[in-house]
Amino acid sequence: MDVFSAAVAEDRSLIFTFAPEPTVEPGFPQAVKTLVENSGGEMIFIALTVSAQEQMQRIANSSRAEFGKLRSPELLSELKEAFTASMAAMPPADIVIDTDQTSPAEAAAEILARL
Repeated sequence: MDVFSAAVAEDRSLIFTFAPEPTVEPGFPQAVKTLVENSGGEMIFIALTVSAQEQMQRIANSSRAEFGKLRSPELLSELKEAFTASMAAMPPADIVIDTDQTSPAEAAAEILARL
């Protein structure tokens, strides 16, 4: 929360990413939004979506290892319900990008164009 406060105090833009999951307090996104807006800043939520099929295809990609990301299809299946509930608790997104159809470079360009 200190990072968000400092960014607003210095009138600096900040990109913060996270994946909603059960260890994140359900009220965290709204708490950050309230802090930022009460300090005179603006918060824009961007959701990157992926279909269950595509996610299952990507899960074992070796590139995920270098970032310590989940790589087990079995564990993903076990956690799917909890991840879905966590995502449903998120505030509505201002921008939604389907990553099944959009490359990372295209997604970045779309976000930049819309901001």
